[in-house]
Amino acid sequence: MTLKEKLLILGIVEDNEYLDKYCEIIENNRETKKEKFKTQSHHIIPRSYYKHCSLPIDNSKENIVNLTHSDHLLAHYYLNKCASVDWFKSLCLNSLIKMHRDFTNQDSTNYWKDYTALPGIETYNELVEEALKLRSKLYTGRIHINNGVVTTIIDKDKLDIYLEAGWQLGRIYQMNEETKEKIASKLRGTHHEVSEETRKKIGEANKISLKGKKLSKERVEKIRKRSSNCKWYNNGVENKFIPKDKVPPEGYQPGMILTNITKDEWITKVHAGRKPEDYNTTGGTIVINDGKVNKHIKKEELNDYLKEGWKNGKLPLGKLNWYNNGIKNTRAYECPEGYVLGRLITEETRKRFGDGMRGKHITEETKRKISNKLKKTNI
Repeated sequence: MTLKEKLLILGIVEDNEYLDKYCEIIENNRETKKEKFKTQSHHIIPRSYYKHCSLPIDNSKENIVNLTHSDHLLAHYYLNKCASVDWFKSLCLNSLIKMHRDFTNQDSTNYWKDYTALPGIETYNELVEEALKLRSKLYTGRIHINNGVVTTIIDKDKLDIYLEAGWQLGRIYQMNEETKEKIASKLRGTHHEVSEETRKKIGEANKISLKGKKLSKERVEKIRKRSSNCKWYNNGVENKFIPKDKVPPEGYQPGMILTNITKDEWITKVHAGRKPEDYNTTGGTIVINDGKVNKHIKKEELNDYLKEGWKNGKLPLGKLNWYNNGIKNTRAYECPEGYVLGRLITEETRKRFGDGMRGKHITEETKRKISNKLKKTNI
């Protein structure tokens, strides 16, 4: 079977002049040896095809060829021009855009100054515009579903078929350990301690004004506006939040005092003076565990569960993982029967994540990094 026939059987390309040119580049470089900074490895059937179809990537010698920078760009360009289905064309465009950024970056070992001299290849802006239009066409009106193990995107008119096969609406949200550590490392050292007097004033004011109430949008906006017009000052002993248009008291300077405090000391301060009933946010239920999972029950059911071997109280959170059965999430030490590792993310959760990121301040360093990236990728 020829390479052309093999590609046509996959159903991702059409028989045209660009497919012939692609096959010609591949066949002419079958014996090309790898040369540092001059050639790149190219998957004849692209890796993106295997990933999209959830298949293991073919890294065999039969599917890999060494191409010069110019031939590598042309190969992906010809694949884009002979793609017969939108999803494969979108993947080809993404590859071309990535290579364009890489090959026009003078700090990269792949820098190739004659990129724009290749015949027929569109400019970077034209590639991006085409990719965005195609992406909008592919994803408009589509929805996420999952089977408890993987997440996929389908058209709405196919939803009933998948639901009958046991799939559920929504995406599986699972954060790996590396991502958790990145988030934790950014948060470390950001805690600062306000004075005891200030903390008490804020606490008392919140008890009176906020007990049993939810802040309105107008109230939130007023608080945000008032806070933006104030600034922290300290005299080496205590902190004060003072309006910017007022002169700070004598001996005060801009900034806050950062106090090193252990976790145990912080917990003691936060919980000082609180009673057990202050923590009851579960509507009168209590928590029990069987050594593996936590469970909320009514108080009058406690004795029945204790007889079955359950214990009063929660499991510590340190080693708990999220599991789901395709419908709901739970946290446990071990995977319960019928559950798989990972957490379902609902529309409500996604909206809450989005609201939490709105209005976040971007540091000058981050702005500078973004600006530098844009300058390097701008043609």
